[in-house]
Amino acid sequence: MSVSTEITFVGPILLTLLILAAFIPMAEAQVIPGPPKVIVMSPNGGEVWKVGSVQKIKFSWVRAFPPMIVKRIDIYYSTGPVNGVWKWTIIATLSGYRLQVGYAEYSWTIPNTPSTSCKVRVDVIEALGMRGSDISDRPFTIKSR
Repeated sequence: MSVSTEITFVGPILLTLLILAAFIPMAEAQVIPGPPKVIVMSPNGGEVWKVGSVQKIKFSWVRAFPPMIVKRIDIYYSTGPVNGVWKWTIIATLSGYRLQVGYAEYSWTIPNTPSTSCKVRVDVIEALGMRGSDISDRPFTIKSR
């Protein structure tokens, strides 16, 4: 049996899966699609961002197999929980990403909502509706000017 594949973009996970797939007979291979894995890289805790400054929200996503088309990316922030519940405010909705492995930065003008308990959440929604999400690991601060 011969396996031939044309690759235009190869991430480390995709390459690993392609190598493994070459050794698994197709009758035995079982593909279970899942939501994309999202990682918020910044802010991820401890940052101090001043009201009115422009800061970059950095994040990545991956779903190596089967390939997906990203429908949209929603970016939210919260100034902390109220009675144990996080209230999320939309920052931006992005579209046009068609990679199954991606990285993005969003320039955010910091609003006048000072708090020491802020977090960012990023949701990546693929074309079939599956949603992957990540939240800052620890709080960051929005500081008055």
